[in-house]
Amino acid sequence: MRSKLRRDIGLLKSYAAVSSLALVVVSVAAFRQATPPVTEFDEITVQRLNIVEADGRTRLVLSNGERQAQVTVDGQQLGPDRERPAGMIFFNEVGDEVGGLIFRGAETSDGHSALVSLTFDRWKQDQTVVLRYSERNGRYWSGLTVTDRSEQPLTAIADLLVRLDEAASETERARLRQEIMARQPGTANRMFAGRSMDGNATIDLKDAEGRDRLVLAVTPEGQARIRFLDENGDTVRELAP
Repeated sequence: MRSKLRRDIGLLKSYAAVSSLALVVVSVAAFRQATPPVTEFDEITVQRLNIVEADGRTRLVLSNGERQAQVTVDGQQLGPDRERPAGMIFFNEVGDEVGGLIFRGAETSDGHSALVSLTFDRWKQDQTVVLRYSERNGRYWSGLTVTDRSEQPLTAIADLLVRLDEAASETERARLRQEIMARQPGTANRMFAGRSMDGNATIDLKDAEGRDRLVLAVTPEGQARIRFLDENGDTVRELAP
């Protein structure tokens, strides 16, 4: 009787061990099927790469200039045919562009031009923080700019943005920028810190109208000064060594 009992217990232990092993094998196989395979590349060459969420929403675009993503706000493309440099464009959860990193540089008929720009946009608006380098035939500026942006969405001036992009002269561009500022109250450059076109290291602090009110500058020769300005741009006080 005892011998039969021990034999039955042994059989039960063997059955439990085999069942447990079978369960582990099935679980591992199911996990491998549920986990998508990972593909590894040593090198990949593409003209455009879209990073998307599981539901297909675009979050990041890496592209050459020809296939670059367009400015999109509230599902509307602003200037759908405009040329944009190669780089990386960011999109938020609702599909709006919120900035990016772009770059270009080329020989021109009268010399050369170059640009590298990292920007961050306000909600439903344009660039509010910009880190940029821009050069034209040896004259360049580089630095950090902070800009106030209007409460109104960028779509309210979509027509002006298209015209600005197509402007044939600097005079026309300046006029359009003034019209944009008039139609987007609250828009103004507030701060610049960097290298100015004349070679000065400078920090320019401005009021809500975009007017210089405090300027700290050091010339290439090492001359330093601090200027306080009034609303008309006149220096009311200056400090120098």
